Amino acid sequence: MNRLGEVRDKPDEEDPTRELLREIPAGKNLRIENLSFKYDPLSETPTLDNINLEIAWGKQTAIVGMSGSGKTTLVKLLLGFYPPAGGGILLGDTPLENYSIREWRKRCGVVMQDGFIFSDSIAGNIAPGVEHIDKERLRHAAKVANIHRFIEELPLGYSTRIGQAGKEKLWYHTVTSATSPSSTSIPTGHDCDGATTSGRKPVALRKSEHRPAHWP
Repeated sequence: MNRLGEVRDKPDEEDPTRELLREIPAGKNLRIENLSFKYDPLSETPTLDNINLEIAWGKQTAIVGMSGSGKTTLVKLLLGFYPPAGGGILLGDTPLENYSIREWRKRCGVVMQDGFIFSDSIAGNIAPGVEHIDKERLRHAAKVANIHRFIEELPLGYSTRIGQAGKEKLWYHTVTSATSPSSTSIPTGHDCDGATTSGRKPVALRKSEHRPAHWP
């Protein structure tokens, strides 16, 4: 109950009194300038220290490094999950913080390393948080993930309940692929793809088309 109280008391991500830009422009590069961040404010060692990078619109950029080097942290900052401790992120010449973070995320497709399956239907996991699910987009996402036929063969189809009730491990590698950037909300901006390959964990940021970048 204490934890529920903490979550309830946390301020909204977007200040309702602040005017934010809701139109996310296309064709703008992402610029990372002198970006620094650390999870523990008291730590002497930052997770990201003075990062400078430009991610070109329409190009594919791979950020490759050893485990723990800060790749996932960088993606989380690009998505606005954490505020930078120093420096900033710009879309074109405009600081990302001036845009509605909700509108920005709608244009980003993300495949995080730590996928999670909710105790919900298959449809609810493919399109989490969507009140009225577009069935065509739902089927499109499943077809891209190569699980549409399998789902259709289940007695309850897309209404089948999955998650922590017992089938999470069975579904992890199938349904998590359907919740990728090719899901029911097809992104129109950049998308981020994290995967583990030969001890390296690349993160790709690219202009979205209809599916995420795939790493061998």
